[in-house]
Formats: sequence, C-alpha cells, structure tokens
Amino acid sequence: MKLKVREVLGFYTAVVMNAQDLGVSKADLENYLNTELDETEICQSFALALKGLRAITKESLNTLSKEIDIPNPSISRYENGLVVPTVPQIVKIVAHFKIPFEMFVFLGVAKLQGQDIEAWYR
Repeated sequence: MKLKVREVLGFYTAVVMNAQDLGVSKADLENYLNTELDETEICQSFALALKGLRAITKESLNTLSKEIDIPNPSISRYENGLVVPTVPQIVKIVAHFKIPFEMFVFLGVAKLQGQDIEAWYR
C-alpha cells in the first residue's frame, strides 16, 4: 500500500502549506505532499531526515546516543537504512529534535528529492 505524504502528515499538511521561508515554491510543496510512499520509502525518508537533522544540528553520533540512550551503532544503522528503529526509539529520536514523526517523514521526502532541509527545520 502506498500513502501520499499529505496522508502521512495529516493535519500538519496545512502547517506545511502555510509555512513561510521554506525556500521552496507552493507548487514544489504540492509535489512533495502528493508524493506516494511505500513502507520502504517511509523508512528511507526517516533515515535521511535523521541523518540530515543530525548534520544540521552538528550533533555527533556519540552525543545523540548519550542524549537519547540509544547505542551509537544503532543510530548509524538507522541513518543508513540498514535497520528500522522501534516505535519507542522513534519516539526518543523525534522528541530529541522537537518535531513530530510526520515532519521527519516530510523532511526525508524533501531530502529524497534533493532539497536542502535546513531552512525547513529551523
């Protein structure tokens, strides 16, 4: 089953569409929101977002590992799409970056499509 990003985002769709200074046109946002993802792509989007957000915040694997109490090698495997984190691990990760899971997926889709997500995260 494939889901459109707008279905994953739910009510956050309106937030994204009304956000200012994302550095992307409304048409591009519509394209992202209409992107269809399967289970593998959702996991890949999460991985890309995690790696991207850690780079934006300039946080080392060791620091993140200590902050969220998940072993450093596990985080690396999540970022590289080798392992999918469990729900409790996802909760720790998204809470650490102070954005909801849905936005992680959205940022990951943007990364998949070659966008710089730094302005989107700030």
